Order: sequence, then C-alpha cells, then structure tokens
Amino acid sequence: MHFQQLFIVFHCYFAVKIYIRNMEYSVNERVIEILRTFDKNDIRNFRKFLKSPFLNPYPKVSGLFGALMDFYPEFDNPQMNRIALMKKTEKGKAYNDSTARDLISKLKLLLEKYMAFLSFQDDRYECLAFTRKELYRRKLYGQIGKNINEAEKVIPGYNMADADYFYRKIKVETEKFNHNVINKNPGSKQSLNDSITSLNNSAKNQLALFILESIKQNDTIIKITKRQEKTKTRNLIPELLNPMNLSKLIVTLKKNNEELGHIFQIYFNLYRLFRVPDTESSFNMYKKSIIENSHKINSDELHFLFGRLIDYCVNKCNEGHSEYYRELHNAYMVLLENRYYTNSSNKYISQDLFRNIFQTALRLSDLKWAEEFINIYRKELHPQNRENMYYYCYAHIYFENKEFNRSLDCISKIKHDYFALKIDIKLLQLKIYYELGMYEQIYNQVDSFKHFIANHELLQPARKNKIKDFILYFERILKAKLKEDTESAEYQKELLYKKPDRQFFKWLILKAEELKK
Repeated sequence: MHFQQLFIVFHCYFAVKIYIRNMEYSVNERVIEILRTFDKNDIRNFRKFLKSPFLNPYPKVSGLFGALMDFYPEFDNPQMNRIALMKKTEKGKAYNDSTARDLISKLKLLLEKYMAFLSFQDDRYECLAFTRKELYRRKLYGQIGKNINEAEKVIPGYNMADADYFYRKIKVETEKFNHNVINKNPGSKQSLNDSITSLNNSAKNQLALFILESIKQNDTIIKITKRQEKTKTRNLIPELLNPMNLSKLIVTLKKNNEELGHIFQIYFNLYRLFRVPDTESSFNMYKKSIIENSHKINSDELHFLFGRLIDYCVNKCNEGHSEYYRELHNAYMVLLENRYYTNSSNKYISQDLFRNIFQTALRLSDLKWAEEFINIYRKELHPQNRENMYYYCYAHIYFENKEFNRSLDCISKIKHDYFALKIDIKLLQLKIYYELGMYEQIYNQVDSFKHFIANHELLQPARKNKIKDFILYFERILKAKLKEDTESAEYQKELLYKKPDRQFFKWLILKAEELKK
C-alpha cells in the first residue's frame, strides 16, 4: 500500500476511535442544553450561587462548572467529554466514571435549583405565598394579615385577567377566610361579614376560572381535532357545559364582577363562534369584543384570542367563503401592528404564521404589501429561519412577476427542513416547469409528489385531498395543452370554479383560460 494511503487509513482509524471514546464518555445532554441558554449575567450569578454553602452542598461542582465554561458557548468541541472534564476538576487523580457521572448529576440538580430560584425571586406573589406558609408553620399569626394584604396588592389588575389572575384571587380570598377564622373573633359582626365576603369572592372567581378555562380548552380540542381527524378521544367539555345556562351565567358574572365583564363576554362569544349556526353574526360579535377591549387584555390572552379569530377565518376560506380572505388579511394587519404574534414565552413570529400571512397576500394578489411585509417583518423571525423564509417568499414573488429562472434560483437556496414549505415548494416547482415547458421535469416531479403526499401522515386529510386535486387538475390541463384541446380546458375550468377554496386553484383556472384563448 502506498505510504500516503496508509497514512490516511491510520488517520481515519484514530479519528473514529476518538469519536467513539467521546460518545462513550459524553456529558449529559440536558446539562449542555441548559448551559447553552446562559448569558454572561447567568454565568456570573451561577458562580455566586455555587459559592454559597447554604445553596450548594457540593463544592466540587464549582470546579466542574469552570471546566465546562472552557467550552462555552457552543459546547461542540470534540475534546469535551467526562474524562477531559474530570482531569481539569480533580487534577492528579485517576479517572473514575462513577464519580464523574455523580458530579455531573449534581451539577444538573444545582442548575435546576438555580432556575427555580430565579423564577421564585421574580414572582413576588409566590414568594409571599411561601412566606405565609412558613408563618403558619411557626404560628406567627400576627404577621399573616399584613402578608395577605401585600399578596393581594401584587396580583395584576383586571386588565391582566387570565387563569393565573383568577387562581390567585381564589387563593387570597380563601386565605382571608382562614385568617378570619383563626386570628379574629369568629362571633363578631365584622368578622362574619368579612368571612362571607371572602367566600363569595372565592366562589365567584372559581366559577369564572372554570367557565373561561373550559371554554378555552374546548376551543383547543376543536382546533386539534380539526387538524387530526383520526383521534378517537371525544370532547367531553360541551357535555359538561350543556347542563348550565352559559348565557345566564355570563350575565350573572358580569353583574357581580363588572370590571371583568368584557373578559366573560369575549369568551362567551368565542364559545358561540364555533357552535352557533349564525356564524357571521357570531364572528362579528367576537371580533368587535376583542378589538374594543384590547386595551384591557394582557398580551398572552390577545395572542390566543386573535389566533382563534384567524383560525376561524382560515376555516371559512377553506370552505369556499372567499370574502373571508379580506377579513383574514385585516386580522393579520392588526396582529402585526400590535405585535400580538408574540407572547411571554416566544418573542419571535413563527414560521407557520409568517408563511400564512405571506400566502394570504398572494391569494389577494397584493404583491406590493407582500414584499413590504417580507422586508419589514423578516427580522421578527428567529435568526435561524430568516434566510430560509426570505428565499421562500422571493421564490413566489419572482414567480408572480414571471421571472421563473430567478424563482428557481431562490428555491435552490431553501433548506427543506420545515414540512409546510416542502409542499409549497413542490407546488411552485410544478408551476414553474409548466411555464417554462420543462415536461421531463414535470413528469418526474408529479410522480415523486404523489408518493410524498400518499406516504405523509402529518398532512390533514382535507389539505391532502386539496393537494391531490391540484395534481389531478394540473395533469388534465397539461394534457389539454399538449393536445391543444380547448374543449377539455374549458371543462376543467368549469370544474375548478366549483371547488370550495377557488383561490387555491387560481393559477390552474388562469392556465385553463389561456388555453381556451
């Protein structure tokens, strides 16, 4: 064997050996996932956390953390493994795998403890609740009343009403009642009145929490079953709510809690939206109640409520009510203007939402707005998705402007790791090949597309059928074009006009009309 070839073989052998060793002695991936989220402030604070003997009973963990920080922030160095870390942590000692695993496990425990500490420190209400628990345990009853009053003050106002708001209101009112029974004269008139008021308030908030959360969960189940029709688990919530007269309950809640009347009405309108036959009236009531009261609702609730308004419009568009495309577009504009696409856990606009907004603009043939949207809101996407969505959008923009080769160039730069984009790109490629007369590519694409659709379980049945219809009519129109069969083209156009979501088939209708001419 030639010396150079021998060198390559040995090099590969040792590289594989090192790789296998690193895999065998890899560091707990959950620890690495947490550390990847750390910024400089976290690193500094966690070092302080580890220095406290009260918070950290494992002093050796500090050395392990320091060794791991040598690989921060990516932690993808092939030299990072348990052996290398323990060599830095316990200098001069022989490696013991059991000791290494135990120390890493303790680091994970302390990282979780640190995150819990941060959350606890930032939540004054929970801090007071735990303090109150200790006051009871130590029988320091004289300090409990002041604690309860302070806890009530830190609950956000009615404009932040959500599940946490009602839950905390229930807890505070229950604590008030307990405090009255334990620490005050239970026979006094004032104490009796205070106890009854607390119990009334607690019951009122319990009812509000039950109704609003039941409506929200019912709505979520409807959304899930719409996406996945194969589910065998039935929705129990309407059955649980049926014995109640929701309309009267909402009126009663509004009467006894006027400052939150708008919340009860909005959720009642949401419940009606997907159940009452007079959907247009229900839609207008729901939309009006959100927009008029948006200044009284917190951002997470608005994120959810506007999301359901949009879902309803999408459903109506899919059913063939093309007038709802304009409603959908208007809802998207309000959503973007007020940043309702974000919530407390996500500060970016999702790929799915970005794609849907862009596609709606295309369906309405508003290319100018679509391009403005790309350039303004692309930066609101997660950094790792920005480039991909840019090429995806401009592939469609160039296609609409009949710049087919530029469109193909954009498609070649898209990473197909997002399922919804794969479908859109395959459809777009078929259209481009048709426009350019690339028949061999069409036949290859159609064949692979059919297999792709047939074998994919992620597709909703309704969406799968719509795409199958697109391919079917695409083949028929292509056949009419090749045979110059204008009668067949006219017939296909008439059939396409009868499709529920005609906007989806708009390009095919246009091609059929061109053949007729």
